[in-house]
Amino acid sequence: MAEDKMAPSKDESGFKQTSFTISSLIRNQDAATRDATLDVVFSKFEQNVDNSGDVVLLSSFEERVESILNALQIKHTTQNHINYSDESGSKTFIDENGQQRPYIYTPDFNLNSPNYQGKTVILEPHGGKYFNDKFFDKMIRFMDSKEHDSTYYLIMITEKPVAEINAMLADYARRRHIKRKLDVSNICDKMVNTRMRSDEDMRDHVEGNDPVDSAKPRWNEAQRISDQLGGMKRFDDREFIRTLIRLKEDDVVEKP
Repeated sequence: MAEDKMAPSKDESGFKQTSFTISSLIRNQDAATRDATLDVVFSKFEQNVDNSGDVVLLSSFEERVESILNALQIKHTTQNHINYSDESGSKTFIDENGQQRPYIYTPDFNLNSPNYQGKTVILEPHGGKYFNDKFFDKMIRFMDSKEHDSTYYLIMITEKPVAEINAMLADYARRRHIKRKLDVSNICDKMVNTRMRSDEDMRDHVEGNDPVDSAKPRWNEAQRISDQLGGMKRFDDREFIRTLIRLKEDDVVEKP
């Protein structure tokens, strides 16, 4: 990939925008190559992802989430920018380069319907290796905003264990001299864990042969959807599918 094609340009408002469409570069790559490509992109543009205009980042994880939404016939939009303000009411902040920038959060998916208690549901699939200080900065700022409190309900999907994320947040708070205790509730309203399956799980699982539990119809439906989409592969996403089914049918999101 030529370096000049990865150089950012600036639009009339002064915000950095990339001069290429990432999705066109990765569309025909296999999952491993695609994610490796995105690693490079994230390392170069991580601080500008939320203000990146036409850039669409579609990892294999995000593509899987979109396929689940389509299978459940849940209408959604992607990369929809949300302008918000901080606790003081300011809509801008000064970045590490001394530049004034707007508070913008761009969730991977906004659900057109269903909502949750009158709020728009937004989905944030996030691979475990991308949890870092910049991500925590972004999510905590948005979760603390009045726009989040009044309008949005954020569901994060990750394979990273909650205990590990909480430990990272505790260390983040210590290093940033933040007095309040931080845990996953400070970066999302609900976290759904897509458990990484062991090699033994991968060998033993036969698509369509999992036991059916008549007492758990939503779990059976989640299994059916997962199998329909080619199986769970490395991540068990049935809990996430079941969460969406419950939300769609009953306007309910269970707390962890």
